[in-house]
Amino acid sequence: PSVLELPATAAFTVLLLADDWPDDLARTLGGLRDHALAGTQVVIVANDPSPAQTARLAPGSPDLELVAGTEPELLWTSARLGQAAALNAGLQRACGAVVVLADTSAELTGDALAPLAGALDDPGAAVAGGFGLASPDLRHFVESAGTDVDAIEACWLAFRRTDLLALG
Repeated sequence: PSVLELPATAAFTVLLLADDWPDDLARTLGGLRDHALAGTQVVIVANDPSPAQTARLAPGSPDLELVAGTEPELLWTSARLGQAAALNAGLQRACGAVVVLADTSAELTGDALAPLAGALDDPGAAVAGGFGLASPDLRHFVESAGTDVDAIEACWLAFRRTDLLALG
C-alpha cells in the first residue's frame, strides 16, 4: 500500500532497484551504511531478481543490515517490470521528505544526501543530483561541474516528496 498520503516520517528515502547486479547493490548499501544521515529510509525493489541477487536478499543477509539505524524495506515483484514501473512501485513506499532515485552503480564515499536537501531548499530547484549535464540544444549533453545545468543524470536524482504528491 502507498504511504504517500501520510506525513513524511523520514528525512530521506533512497530507492534502489535490485535485479541482476548483487555486488553493485551491496556496494551501494555499504556506502549508505557508512554515510547516510539519521532519518534515512532505504527502499529496495526486488524486481524479479536473478537467483544470485535473490540469495543476497534473503532474511538475515548482510545486504539487509541496518542503514542509518533502520532496516531496509524490501518490495518483491512477481515478474520483471520495466525500470519506470519498478521505481513507481517503490515510490509508493517513500516516507522521506527528500526522495533519491539511486542507481546501484552509485558508490558513496561521503555524505551525498545533505547537499541534495540543501539544493532542494531553493524553491526554484525542481530536482537535484550528483551529476549535472549541460547542453547547447537539449539534444547533445556533456558533463557539467556547475550548479545550473540543463539535465541531471538519473543515477543519483533527488526531488521533494511533496512535489511527487502534487505532480505525480
